[in-house]
Amino acid sequence: MKNTLCKSKKKVLLLLLCTIGTSLFSFLSAQKNVIYSNNFDKLPAGKYSKSKLKKELGVGFCNGCDEGRLFIKNTKYRGKVLEIRYPKNQVKPDKSGMQTRIPFKGNKKHDELYLSYWVYFPKNFNFRAGGKLPGLMYHTDKRNMTLRLMWRKNGLLEFYVHYNTKPTRKGYNASINWSLKDPYTEPKMKPQSDQARLAKGKWNHIEMYYKLNTPGKANGIMKGWLNGKLAGHIKNNGDFRQKNEKDISMNRLFISSFFGGTEKEFQPVKDEVAFFDGFVVSKSRIGMKGAKKPSFNNFEETSLDSDTIGSADNRVQLYPNPVQDRLTISNGFDNTSTVVLRNILGQLTYTTDIEANQDKEIDLSTMKPGVYTVMITSDTQKIIRKILKN
Repeated sequence: MKNTLCKSKKKVLLLLLCTIGTSLFSFLSAQKNVIYSNNFDKLPAGKYSKSKLKKELGVGFCNGCDEGRLFIKNTKYRGKVLEIRYPKNQVKPDKSGMQTRIPFKGNKKHDELYLSYWVYFPKNFNFRAGGKLPGLMYHTDKRNMTLRLMWRKNGLLEFYVHYNTKPTRKGYNASINWSLKDPYTEPKMKPQSDQARLAKGKWNHIEMYYKLNTPGKANGIMKGWLNGKLAGHIKNNGDFRQKNEKDISMNRLFISSFFGGTEKEFQPVKDEVAFFDGFVVSKSRIGMKGAKKPSFNNFEETSLDSDTIGSADNRVQLYPNPVQDRLTISNGFDNTSTVVLRNILGQLTYTTDIEANQDKEIDLSTMKPGVYTVMITSDTQKIIRKILKN
């Protein structure tokens, strides 16, 4: 009887060790294939200029940084995230959103890659006619190819591809629907019935896969998954590389997001903002488990709507909220602003001034726990926010 139990225990132990070993091998293999990842948690929070972004990420240029449209924001449930702002009525990267190119380590080039990230649009976000989303790219002084995404009206999702050479495909259009039925066709000017759609008020997980074609052959592949579900699959792309473009491969992450086209229907009718997190570029499939997961099963992040989007103007940031000891206020106004804190009884507890386009840290360690009202007033605008002091 004892021998039987010992043998049984040994089998269970052996099975357990094999399972652990297999899982560890899979994890290490997946990690080995990752060539770039960033969840922004190690970056300082606040507004980012071009020089600050260059220091932290090693990039050579940035549209929108010096114009005050790029922030690293502390959130209640996800740690730090990338915040991109889109001013009212503005389109194209010189006036809307931001874009930058992040080279891969060693400036290596790849013919086959996966890209994964999370994106959050607040509940009151208006997609208008469309805007751009991050992707991969090839870039040198002589050649350029971008493989991004685009949101359309009501959050419909599309591939958005700019090749180095004009494509050979008849009736070429840079936008290709995330549809498994017919990605190239929009029947009666309407989207495909199965076309993938981004949600508002929730974190969306996006994953893309690109396999560049053999130059001159139509064997390129691009696939897309939305929240883990396959939503687009093109198998016969022949336009990534033409016969004379053997040098073209993917060598950069292209963080690019702004409203546009040029027509008025693309212009946002109010200041908008979106949030990004958990960028991963890999030589193998990433999936939702391989990316930084949100805290809620339904991907909701209500704190982004409540403490960031509650005001008509998004140029003032308060973080963290709730706050323990030190509160940072980021003044995005173009002039000096006065900050006034009052407790729940309306009694004045703190006041200070913040210079234009500056951050200021306030020590709240001596204040009692509770809800406080923060009023930020400039020469032309006034914003009222609430914070919770723990």
